[in-house]
Amino acid sequence: MSTSRLRSSACAPCCRSESTTLAAQHCCYDEHMKLITRGKGAGAHNLISIEFSPELHYKVDVLPWILCKGDWSHFHSVCPPNNGLQCTENPQEDIYMNELEEAREY
Repeated sequence: MSTSRLRSSACAPCCRSESTTLAAQHCCYDEHMKLITRGKGAGAHNLISIEFSPELHYKVDVLPWILCKGDWSHFHSVCPPNNGLQCTENPQEDIYMNELEEAREY
């Protein structure tokens, strides 16, 4: 499985696994190249990889994000970011709580 680099305004470098299988993973890293494990910059899993089916990927992975209307906390409550390697929580608690408050006031 290879990765492709993406850019996001919420985080420094991002990458998405490229796969011809059903699923893929989207990961984002901060300016110090530490995995963003929570908050607005955290990546998410893709149940349907874009390489497998762009149409299904949009319906299953993108549309739910759009329907959350910018409140990433609602999206993450249903589809939490993957931290399977037990990386240190990033961002720190105070920054995370500020992001969470902003998201809920959006």
